[in-house]
Amino acid sequence: MYKLKVINLDTVSSTNDYAWDLGLEGKPEITAVLAREQTQGKGRLDRTWASPRDKGLYLSLLLRPENQANLPLLSLLTAYSVVSGVKDILDLKIKWPNDLFCRDKKIGGILLKARSKGARPDFVVLGLGLNINSRAEDLPEQASSFFLLSEKQYKISDIFDKIINSFCSLYDQFLTGNTKEIAARICPYLDTLDKQVKVLIKNKWLEGKAVAIDENGSLFIKKKDTTVFRVLSQEIVHLR
Repeated sequence: MYKLKVINLDTVSSTNDYAWDLGLEGKPEITAVLAREQTQGKGRLDRTWASPRDKGLYLSLLLRPENQANLPLLSLLTAYSVVSGVKDILDLKIKWPNDLFCRDKKIGGILLKARSKGARPDFVVLGLGLNINSRAEDLPEQASSFFLLSEKQYKISDIFDKIINSFCSLYDQFLTGNTKEIAARICPYLDTLDKQVKVLIKNKWLEGKAVAIDENGSLFIKKKDTTVFRVLSQEIVHLR
């Protein structure tokens, strides 16, 4: 059984890099790394994540799950932890595989990185960036924050408590193999489903309707000729 350990940092280049080093040192799950500011915050595909001081939740979780196949579901599980944890504040939606939106504005993102030992993962680092008290000048044009959407200032530690409580409950279920149930709970909040999407995979665009996810977090897309193809989150370059 794991114990939650929280490491609070003032300034760090990247909470993900810090948590990765802890994983290499053999530190146990769940180790949560929080920072007031990141100087080199990272998003998916090495994109920069704006991380101004005391304006967002900059969090990385060190995990040691045993199942390699279900790892992509962890990104969606984390997104759902945020959605369910802050439902009393904002109505958030998930864009597969790793983004959080509210009123068509991006408010958060998740980055998963794993180190494997043979057929099983050695450890996983799950990074979460969430715009809490950011002003418009802090963010890209297509992004928003809790403050901008609700016109309220929030205590970031309170938001963390809501999310980590939700995450730990779901992660317990994940570890016991209840992945189908977790996927079913995520689906109503997955804004990608029942929409026409274009997926860029290995320099090739594929088009169709997003129809389902499976217990591994993969997305199923139905083409015009009714054939269905499965997309893994690690394969995708872009979805729109």
